[in-house]
Amino acid sequence: AGVGSLSQVSKEEGSALAREFNCPFFETSAAFRYYIDDVFHALVREIRRKEREAVMAMEKRSKPKSSVWKRLKSPFRRKKDSVT
Repeated sequence: AGVGSLSQVSKEEGSALAREFNCPFFETSAAFRYYIDDVFHALVREIRRKEREAVMAMEKRSKPKSSVWKRLKSPFRRKKDSVT
């Protein structure tokens, strides 16, 4: 689309895409500034939510490292225990 041309997406198409991506759907107009601020704020909220999810996922992944370490050390303990 060129400068000054209008690009439109049907409400049904936009709504279906929003459901597919599990995100909010807004009907907006950049030309008339309809709901532009609402979209911006919703976008920031989604980014923050994704960041929180990423942090929680990282924390979950970091916890099993201790159990992996224990599993790696456990064969050596068994050998030591069986020798004595």
